[in-house]
Amino acid sequence: MGQEDLAHYVCSFYERLYTSEASTPGTPEAREVCWDSTPARVSTVANEELTREFTLKEIKEAIAAMPKDKASGCDGIPTEFFQEMTEEISPTLLQAFSTMLRRGETSRWTNKGLITLIPKSGDHTKIGN
Repeated sequence: MGQEDLAHYVCSFYERLYTSEASTPGTPEAREVCWDSTPARVSTVANEELTREFTLKEIKEAIAAMPKDKASGCDGIPTEFFQEMTEEISPTLLQAFSTMLRRGETSRWTNKGLITLIPKSGDHTKIGN
């Protein structure tokens, strides 16, 4: 399979993924899952919960809940580092997340991701493997 075939396959996969009937905004399924269960306005109680300051306990619990043996993000830091160094890095992470919440904006890297195709089994020239 050449580069052009690979690019076509990947593009087709994501076109199908994001244009399936259930993910199309106007379908009854999408309305039921996304819009019908979403209130038009966030309640005062919910707003307070969503915008309250983070706690050190929450940071540590989030780190502990991270799955192990996953590829690291754009920063190259694996989950195991965060879990091994939780006590040392949690205060810094708390400060960073709290600053983002107060400012109402995130770092440009916060929502970045890296997708890497990893062949699992079978013929590695076939994208489906």
